[in-house]
Amino acid sequence: MNSIYTEERFIRAYEIDFQNELKLNAVFNIMQEAASSHAESMGLGFEDLKKNDLAWVLSWASIRLEKTAIFGEKIRITTWPKTKYKLFSIRDFRITDAQDNTIALATTAWLLINPRTKKITSLNELPENISYQPQMSAIDAYPEKIAISDDKELAYSKIIRYTDIDINGHVNNTKYVELLLDCFPLEKFRSERIREATIRFSSESFEGDTIHVYTASAGAAAGLTIEGVHTSSQQQSFISTIQWQQKS
Repeated sequence: MNSIYTEERFIRAYEIDFQNELKLNAVFNIMQEAASSHAESMGLGFEDLKKNDLAWVLSWASIRLEKTAIFGEKIRITTWPKTKYKLFSIRDFRITDAQDNTIALATTAWLLINPRTKKITSLNELPENISYQPQMSAIDAYPEKIAISDDKELAYSKIIRYTDIDINGHVNNTKYVELLLDCFPLEKFRSERIREATIRFSSESFEGDTIHVYTASAGAAAGLTIEGVHTSSQQQSFISTIQWQQKS
């Protein structure tokens, strides 16, 4: 069992934006696909866990974008389980171009749950052991709470539809990344690029749910805080901080 997973692929047309730059939600998709492939090779994939009434849930992610990638560009994705942290299994990522320049670095926190009861399960219940690599770290950060100020403003509302739902019957995590990106006009992306983003996935969303998306300043250094809230229950669906920098 290889504790470090690497794959190479090309940037696809649907992964870039109107300026031929790799989108943040596409980066999340790339990471999730690599994590899924690695889990399969470790005997800890979707079907392996399903047999044991278990499932992986992405709970938190922090990503740093060093440079962009364009349509057709060859990239390499490397991912590895880093360590256990409380109830989380921490998995890191590095995405590079053909010259080994870093495109993105990320660290993610995954929970093991019982999909029927929705209860968190101990990592000791896994059918196979995970070989962690604590000496390797893409980003030295761990899950923490994100708060939003009381003066938050409603950016827009989103009704969950068919295309938002994944194999587990709820909204896929990358769809929440799309929600936070849609808070910003095209002009913002013309002049600036996202430098860092951290997102906590708080609760499930299902077909027919309406989510209010709020924004608030997190201070000059911290950028913006973005929060999704279910209108029916007033329960938080996700919360994120995002930092921008001017394009050179």
